[in-house]
Amino acid sequence: RQRQMCIRDRSKGLDKHPRLADQVKPASGWEIAVETVLGSYLQAISVDDMASTISLMEDFTKGELLLVGNGKNKSRKGSAKGRLLSDLIEGDSAKLLVEHVFAADSLTEAVALQSQLEGSESVVTPEGIWLGASWARVARDKDATAGVLQRKQELEEIDQQLDNLGVDVIEAGFPISSPGDFKSVEEISKLVKNATVCGLTRAVEKDIEVAAQALTFAKKPRIHTGIGTSESHIKYKFNSNKDDILFRAFQAVKYAKSFVEDVEFYAEDAGRTDNEFLARVCEQAIKAGATVLNIPDTTGYCLPSEYGAKIKYLKENVKGIEKAILSCHCHNDLGLATANSIEGVINGARQIECTINGIGERAGNTALEEVVMILKQHPYLNLDTNINTKHLYGLSQLVSESMGIYTQPNKAIVGANAFAHSSGIHQDGMIKNRETYEIINPKDVGVTESAIVLTARSGRAALAYRAKNVGYELTKLQLDIVYANFLTYA
Repeated sequence: RQRQMCIRDRSKGLDKHPRLADQVKPASGWEIAVETVLGSYLQAISVDDMASTISLMEDFTKGELLLVGNGKNKSRKGSAKGRLLSDLIEGDSAKLLVEHVFAADSLTEAVALQSQLEGSESVVTPEGIWLGASWARVARDKDATAGVLQRKQELEEIDQQLDNLGVDVIEAGFPISSPGDFKSVEEISKLVKNATVCGLTRAVEKDIEVAAQALTFAKKPRIHTGIGTSESHIKYKFNSNKDDILFRAFQAVKYAKSFVEDVEFYAEDAGRTDNEFLARVCEQAIKAGATVLNIPDTTGYCLPSEYGAKIKYLKENVKGIEKAILSCHCHNDLGLATANSIEGVINGARQIECTINGIGERAGNTALEEVVMILKQHPYLNLDTNINTKHLYGLSQLVSESMGIYTQPNKAIVGANAFAHSSGIHQDGMIKNRETYEIINPKDVGVTESAIVLTARSGRAALAYRAKNVGYELTKLQLDIVYANFLTYA
């Protein structure tokens, strides 16, 4: 194909922006962008900044694409504004594929141009964060777990319900990761009235700047920044050393502190990090101004006793620990996320990072509804979450329906079978006194009532109970006859 110019006179100035060039071998930062264009789209606009990208996204049509950049190539020839992709990459094997692509200097400019794109025109960024025609509408949506996208209005409804539930902090997204996450954090910041709204970052200045912008409207903003601290992360992920990690941890918190007062620091893979070094990292974060120290069991590796001991060690050995709150962030790879979080707060942590229904990366995270009810059912621990538990079931259903992910029936607290009884022995006890087989009143979590489910394991007591509920008072003789017939069907 020939490269087409097709410059049109449009009200918002698209004609002033040259098409991206038609070359393939990218310079630093552009590999993913070009691969994306080669793989599926012919059009792209190049932009450098994530800050204001979203406003015109809804005007995208099929074939249009936006990729967000990082500004690393500004020193190359030509002005930054409106430069061609040829200024940034070398080679020519892609010239038959990369067409109808515009360049803009900032995300603000790109957004202002989006509604003017037509046909197969699109946009590219150095880091390969891309938006296109049909994709643009889901780009605004926030990923909750692998393979799941949610619509903006659903996310806003969920976060409003979280605020009503009484959560203290809502981590609304990772602003620099995509325009969708940036917009989610920004919109949730406007919506939430009571909770702190938090944006996630890496220990990277640009991440922190973008998070601060996304949190502009938050009544109580928090930036959550951090870095990996385990031997494997230091060696393989960062190709670095412990001294450098200590320095970067300090600098990240210090920079975040210049934007907001409330800064949380995470020591990624803390579960597999040596306790002595982890304590040193935490001390640096506190010196830089961290208000919360997140101790993640990132891989879900720790046993509850190990995780509890780690929290206790930090509580007893980190200088200045009284200036910060220790936080539990546990993954469920071995099914221990909830147990580890509870062990963490027993040993001194005072924040649990959790999700509705335990959704999250890989096998998921600590389930909010589980830790809330565990602490409520064990008041002697003197650990109160202040959560309105009557909203738990409804919010669980909302999240499940919104994500299109079926909650397993035997899921604790909110599963369909959590208050359903099918064993005859259990049913007999339930009918006589609910507390024989239920430690939680279903109404406490928003479930109307317990269920007696008739199965082949049900006895006469359960059958008589159900018959009475639908208006039939059976005599003993009648019950014997009905029960015999019932077993043939059950």
